[in-house]
Amino acid sequence: MKYLFNNDHSLTLFAMGSKDYFKLLNDETVNDGRDPLLTGIRAQTDQQTHGQGLYYTYRPSEHVQNKLIFYASLKQNYLSLNMPAPGVNIAFKGVEIDSRPYIFGFMDKFKVTAVKKYFEIRGGIEYTLYDFVSKGKTLESTARGVTTDISENDFIPVLLDNTVINHVVGGYLEPKITYAGLTIIPGFRSEYLNRSGKVTWDPRLLISYEFPTETTISVAGGKYSYFFQTNSNFFDASPQYAKEGKRSNYEWAFHRVAGIEQTIKLFKLKVEGFWNEFFDLTERYVHIGRNGMLRYTMNSGGIRACGAEIMLKKDRRENEDGLFGWISYTFTKSMYRSGLPYYFVDDGTNVKQSGDLWGRYWHPYQFEQNHNVKVILGYAYGKHTFTGKFLLYTSSPYTPIVWFREDEQYHIDTGLYRFYPVYGRPNSRHFPVDHRLDFRYSHTTNYSWGYVTLYVEIINVYNNRPIIMESWDYRLPMYPGLSRVGPGNPRKASFSDSVAFIPNFGVEVKF
Repeated sequence: MKYLFNNDHSLTLFAMGSKDYFKLLNDETVNDGRDPLLTGIRAQTDQQTHGQGLYYTYRPSEHVQNKLIFYASLKQNYLSLNMPAPGVNIAFKGVEIDSRPYIFGFMDKFKVTAVKKYFEIRGGIEYTLYDFVSKGKTLESTARGVTTDISENDFIPVLLDNTVINHVVGGYLEPKITYAGLTIIPGFRSEYLNRSGKVTWDPRLLISYEFPTETTISVAGGKYSYFFQTNSNFFDASPQYAKEGKRSNYEWAFHRVAGIEQTIKLFKLKVEGFWNEFFDLTERYVHIGRNGMLRYTMNSGGIRACGAEIMLKKDRRENEDGLFGWISYTFTKSMYRSGLPYYFVDDGTNVKQSGDLWGRYWHPYQFEQNHNVKVILGYAYGKHTFTGKFLLYTSSPYTPIVWFREDEQYHIDTGLYRFYPVYGRPNSRHFPVDHRLDFRYSHTTNYSWGYVTLYVEIINVYNNRPIIMESWDYRLPMYPGLSRVGPGNPRKASFSDSVAFIPNFGVEVKF
């Protein structure tokens, strides 16, 4: 909601909230090839988020604008997990995490037009308080890059009773210089995290030139930094990591992009290429630090990503009937390595330290999509809009199953056999190409105070069920040589019981 006191002063209130609840009870004895150790599993999650912001905007003239922002994010997350079956590692019994990552902050942003059409300055300062509270019990894996199973001792329980306060102070400055078709935007951003004592220094630069033929070429690049201790989503799963201090570095990256864009009336053709590198990524790694204390992380990860995109777009004039949409193709190649050492140490306690077998090797990043084609076409006729979206993309990579191990203790306890999989090189294979078609119809009614839009859509019109997993039958050992899409163990499969054809409807109101 926005209230205008006059032309110079306005106040805006933003608020949103969400709540999700899920409960899983499995009392049935597993006898269909699923892991028998999942019998009796109990899992529950209850999450709610409340976000709000208050914006005060002061615009004394067309050359000066200042916006003062107060904001808060109040998130509550409860997660419980219990796997009571005999033979399950004790760390999986009685897991209960109650986390409340609260975030409060304020920011003051300004924009000054020093020389109209030629020189503009944007900047801001901000302060954020991260009040993260957690209670309960979680678990931590002490093995990586080697096969682990819920029956093995590669997991340790971690008790939680933490209140972690982090303070971040930062600011940025972006002058904008424009002359004829040339635009230059140098920039700089810096932040300080009190817990680590680290200060980020992030210079950035964008240069573009628009020719009289409506051809625009541009290049941009810069350094971007991030304190992982302030990630509330990461905190929900692993609350203990918010306490990492002076021995932990911030994550940082170099981003580079170059592109060319041509506009011809309502058509626009754009070609863009990028090359990004990420350094000092935080890796989960249980080990003894140089000070003799137990540590959970190490800043050793890295990512290299490069690619290109080509897009053809057709716009339509406002309130005019006609065809609109775009078609794009994106190629991406992204590689990752943890950079962790590989060793195994048994210190005589339950804490067995293990590094990453593949830590020094680059392999495809888990979210990589090599090829992605998107086609969106729509037609507007008065109050009616018809839109279709077609997606064609290669799947993200997966880690293949290469062998198996027998759970000997399970056989001793029950007289039955249980075989669990052994995985190979991370993300070294891909599932088949996936595709999907969506359709939407919208009806918009305009009023003097705004508009109301009613829409109905169908997601995955032809009910495509892609192969997205490699399933394993825990009753059987591996049968190499058999078809990986037919009988055998393992085999490729889709979520046959899931809902793939999804109707959806909604209402949007603006006033």
